[in-house]
Amino acid sequence: MPRTSLPAIALLLAFATTLAAEDPVPPPPSRPAVTCAPYAKGDERRFRLQHKGKDIGVSWFRIVEGPKPDTLGIEGETTTRMILARGPTLIAAARVSVIPAKGALRPSHYRLSLARNDDRSTYDCDFDADGKTLHLTSEIGGKKSAMDRVVGAKTFLLDYNAPEHFELLLRANAAIEKKTSAFVWVPDMMTALPVTIEPGQAETLKIEEAEVPAQAYTLNAMGMEYSAWLDTRDGTLVKVAMPGQGLTGFRTTKRLEEIKIETADILSSFEVEVKCPEELRKALESARKPGAAAKVVVRVHVKAQIADTDEAIATSPRAAFDGTVKDRWIDGTLTLVPQGAPPPSTRAVEATEKTSIEQALAATEQIDFGDPEIRSLAIELGSLPEGGEFMTADKATIQRHIARQIVGWVHENIAYENLVASASGTLAGRRGDCLSKARLAIALCRMLRLPARTVGGLQYSGGHFAQHHWMEVRIGETWEQWDPTTGQIENGTDGLHLPLWREGVIDTSEKGWVEIREIELK
Repeated sequence: MPRTSLPAIALLLAFATTLAAEDPVPPPPSRPAVTCAPYAKGDERRFRLQHKGKDIGVSWFRIVEGPKPDTLGIEGETTTRMILARGPTLIAAARVSVIPAKGALRPSHYRLSLARNDDRSTYDCDFDADGKTLHLTSEIGGKKSAMDRVVGAKTFLLDYNAPEHFELLLRANAAIEKKTSAFVWVPDMMTALPVTIEPGQAETLKIEEAEVPAQAYTLNAMGMEYSAWLDTRDGTLVKVAMPGQGLTGFRTTKRLEEIKIETADILSSFEVEVKCPEELRKALESARKPGAAAKVVVRVHVKAQIADTDEAIATSPRAAFDGTVKDRWIDGTLTLVPQGAPPPSTRAVEATEKTSIEQALAATEQIDFGDPEIRSLAIELGSLPEGGEFMTADKATIQRHIARQIVGWVHENIAYENLVASASGTLAGRRGDCLSKARLAIALCRMLRLPARTVGGLQYSGGHFAQHHWMEVRIGETWEQWDPTTGQIENGTDGLHLPLWREGVIDTSEKGWVEIREIELK
């Protein structure tokens, strides 16, 4: 399954505009000042969403009277149609945002209500008066929940693809002259993600045959870069783009109802183009079954966004790496054997023995098993049947039963979607990508003092290799690799899950960033 770090495509669009401003300084002569005209009741914006040139969605918003004195409201809806892993999905997100009628945009002024029609989930969130505490209520599948989270001054709210958030937040930060950063609070993921913004050069864009003077901005979320442009005449959003994903949103004056929404395979943009000789395809398929007897020897050449250290290689009792990790290039030979078979070398076993168990039990920002919902679910999944084999079972048998319950639950109950979230955000939204699913399963294991950790690398499926994340869980004295996304649990992952890092993503910034140079089945 492909892995996007950051995570739905539409959600990544929203990330791009969520940066808090630093103290404005006068722009240099070479960069035209962006004039942000005040909002007025009745203002309306229409946007067209495209993926690799195909229309996949439309979005609109208009300014209305606010719910409180001295406020304006923004109501709107975004509809996208795309092919995800679970099949074609129509996402219609309707929302209401609140902004001040005058004065600077600040987090304390911003409120969001969101409803999606695909799962009847609703979210309602608001900052308090001092802009430091976020109050969030949600209803997912009929289950209501509420929580308060403390956030920083440079934190903004976002929902799914919503052009008003681009405009609101870039307008609020149009005067920045140097790179700055903020946190993006994503309500339906219930997590805050760091984002940076850097002003670029002034450009003239051609939008529907009209030339528009615009200020360019480069944005970075979770290591992935995006671009956005504001009209320098009035500070309104003109265009947003994610080059790596082929997704673009731009202002339009045409009636969007007349635009035919075509389906677009979003996943195709994340496939890893790996050089793999055609004659090996059938042989590779034979090694896909869990517990396959073949030993797989793979010569890899991968550039990844990981630390420049040999510890980045995910060695385990069933995988050994012989090579180098230099300047983020992983270059060497990876040997894998079926789970339960003798290890390929003692080096992998020694590396595993030196791994800190405490680290595989610790809470982190993304594996936040202290969340009440995670704690409650872990206790439920960790309970053992009364009597029977577990009355006299050894430690490993009990651990395997609990881990199987956890990973199986995540596989069955968390829908696959191209968005990345923390463990608590994944559980709250009941959706996430492969890394999100792994994080949730790991958090549930750690909550029950069962050591678990992420594994990342490549997976062969559907005729190609793609980025993927799964997990290792310690059963007895051995680390076993299981996959909450594909459901490979009983016999562990198959021989074509190639472990290369713990948490990371492939770096596509350089040509030749991944290559399978040789595959040998023994």
